Amino acid sequence: EARDIYTEIGDQPGMLATVDNLGHALAHHADPETAAVVKAEVEVLLADSGDRGVAAHLAHFLGLVAVAEKDLDETRLRLKEALAIYRELEDTRNVALCLPALGIVTLVFGDFEEAEKLLEEGLALERRLKYKTVIFFHLMGLAAVATHRDHLRRAARLYGAGEALREAIGLSPKPFGEARYDYEGY
Repeated sequence: EARDIYTEIGDQPGMLATVDNLGHALAHHADPETAAVVKAEVEVLLADSGDRGVAAHLAHFLGLVAVAEKDLDETRLRLKEALAIYRELEDTRNVALCLPALGIVTLVFGDFEEAEKLLEEGLALERRLKYKTVIFFHLMGLAAVATHRDHLRRAARLYGAGEALREAIGLSPKPFGEARYDYEGY
């Protein structure tokens, strides 16, 4: 409803912020039926958009919805598409926001070197931007990469730093603990 209001009054930043929030909510909490309806609406918006910034946000959104649908191929495709556009537009903020999701999905595919590269890049950007919640996700993603590579001391340091940051900023352990990137048997 908020997205529709922002769209109706021509408030593009408001519409994009709502789409981003909706994407995160759908990725972590939506039933498949709701996700499918919203995804179809957003695909129409994407097809009608001539604006590269809007296209990037909508592709990012569709990548998050694909997480809810457990379609990792689609997730990776859409997040790469969004990241490429954000880079083209030199949109540092959204590059940094896209990198942890793409890094974690890349980790799930077993490409530890690329996952580490994406997450390190995002962490460096976020250290400058100082968005602590996203720094937490980069630290936890890097800790998972280190664990998979049997770099256990580094993994322990990164997990410890992530948990200390999470506690310091008052972030609930639920968002990371319930993230739907763990697809055993997928």
